[in-house]
Amino acid sequence: MPLTWAAPPRWWCLLVYPPTPVSTTWAYAELARRRAAEEVLSDSSPYSTLISSARGGCLDANGLWPVLENDFQPLVESIKPIVARASQLLADTAPLAHSMSGTGSTVYGIYDDRAAARRAETILQAAGYPVFLCTPVPEPIDSAPPRDTDNE
Repeated sequence: MPLTWAAPPRWWCLLVYPPTPVSTTWAYAELARRRAAEEVLSDSSPYSTLISSARGGCLDANGLWPVLENDFQPLVESIKPIVARASQLLADTAPLAHSMSGTGSTVYGIYDDRAAARRAETILQAAGYPVFLCTPVPEPIDSAPPRDTDNE
């Protein structure tokens, strides 16, 4: 079944890169250890609701934002205070959602207002973090007409 994406017509993502490495091997091992000890659980009711709506054929972005979470984030933040600080500064800018990407260390915030995203960008830059403001492409890349590389 095709899945449609009901999202705001325009939104911005602020990527914040705390310049510290995170070992993916360590992160997965630590997550496995904590799950074995039942310290990490990810089955929130909003998440279940989101999955149910996706099964209905439409994924509403407004339902997605509240359930964005990353089980690696508390693990990484516990050993990398610079990541925890970046995440807190980002949260303080009131994005629609914020989380960490993969096993870290990049954190991100989602905004439906460009001015709010720019303000957050300024705040995080002033705190010394490398930041990147981006917006998603308006359509899937594979739907673009093929390029004529012979004439370039």
